[in-house]
Amino acid sequence: MEISIINNDNVYIHVDKIYDLMMDNLGYSKTFKLTGGTHCAALCDEDKVISICEDVARHNAVDKLIGEAFIKNIYLKDKIIFVSSRVSFEMVYKIARLGVPIIISKSAPTSLSIEFAKALNVTLIGFVRGERMNVYTNPQRII
Repeated sequence: MEISIINNDNVYIHVDKIYDLMMDNLGYSKTFKLTGGTHCAALCDEDKVISICEDVARHNAVDKLIGEAFIKNIYLKDKIIFVSSRVSFEMVYKIARLGVPIIISKSAPTSLSIEFAKALNVTLIGFVRGERMNVYTNPQRII
């Protein structure tokens, strides 16, 4: 199945908001606070968390988030997805197919996910911890 290159360079996020929204993402994770055994995925705009989903499997957390966005008829091409887990090629694939231009993770992306994000013009950020992060691809969306 073909995927279009993300052409939306009009979506931006301020660097301080990345840190704030990552904290909000993890702060809403009630099950993780209790057990330490879940992954979180959050749909955000440039200012706030819109929706958050958890699951013991990282892919399922993202799938739940996508499903909820479809049920609520949320426009995704100007949104940002935050995850608490590693970012795999498959995650980038399914998120890019929806036109989401920015993926941000508390953890690391795989090398294949970095290559794929670069090819599709997706901004991929990882290791967001405290006030540090690694920008792997397409930094033009960070202000």
